[in-house]
Amino acid sequence: MTSYDRDRRIWSGPRQPCVFNPECNYGQIVMNLLERSPDKVIQIDGDTGATMTRAEMRLRIVRAAQNLTKLGYGVGDIASVVAVNSENLAPLVLALQVIGVGFNALAPSFDADEMAHMMRQTESKLVFCDADNYDTVQVATRKVGFGGRIFVMENAPNEECAVDQLFRTTGMEHVF
Repeated sequence: MTSYDRDRRIWSGPRQPCVFNPECNYGQIVMNLLERSPDKVIQIDGDTGATMTRAEMRLRIVRAAQNLTKLGYGVGDIASVVAVNSENLAPLVLALQVIGVGFNALAPSFDADEMAHMMRQTESKLVFCDADNYDTVQVATRKVGFGGRIFVMENAPNEECAVDQLFRTTGMEHVF
């Protein structure tokens, strides 16, 4: 039942108990939700029709989180994400959030000056982009004296910058 407090001019509804431990962080909640009904499809690629289950999503998040941590990224770091939607974008962004890396989503259509401005503002230490804008991202990162890694989401020009390496097995997925 709703009530109205005339003095404060606030409508209120019945209090709902918290379904999650209030001490949990966002990452713990996401990972817990993905463990429920692991066989349910959580993502469908509109272009290819490829599907991803909650279990697959969780595994990719864990691997990316562990591999990014191994590379030295963590709480307080910022990543710039300059990529269109793709199969690995959601697991990547969730992995960043799980390990405490903030991210700055930039329009893939930005020119090098616009990208450089935003990267300078956020002090990005890591960039994720598409093959289509890789050259522009390289120009932008040179303008800001960027010394971090650039990962390409799909069709990377070489293995060293392919985001796929973040989704490789770590052998420690079970302890995440």
